[in-house]
Amino acid sequence: MCLNSLKKILVILFVCTITLSADRGSMASETVGRIEEGVLKATVKIETPTKTLGTGFIISKPADGGLRYFFLVTNKHLIGNYTLMNGQIDSYYDFITVSVYKKDGSIQKIDIPLI
Repeated sequence: MCLNSLKKILVILFVCTITLSADRGSMASETVGRIEEGVLKATVKIETPTKTLGTGFIISKPADGGLRYFFLVTNKHLIGNYTLMNGQIDSYYDFITVSVYKKDGSIQKIDIPLI
């Protein structure tokens, strides 16, 4: 993944509500195997200007001319002032800070403006 392309990331918002029943709760202990390294490296840490921490993951899609579109998927509480009272974002942050893996295995922090 080209880190310069991350400046063009679009933030996709979604809220997942996971309801676990007693039967489904036991599925986690039945999971075996290893998570692929590429999947782990697509997972990012996100920090807001108010120092709230969260996670997201990066997906990409081929574009014309051999380019790729990159998308950051995260929860909406990481892009603005969100409350459970009304489920709305009252105001959006100007940027978020995303920590990504570089090719050499080190981590780089990138400020991404939210347009």
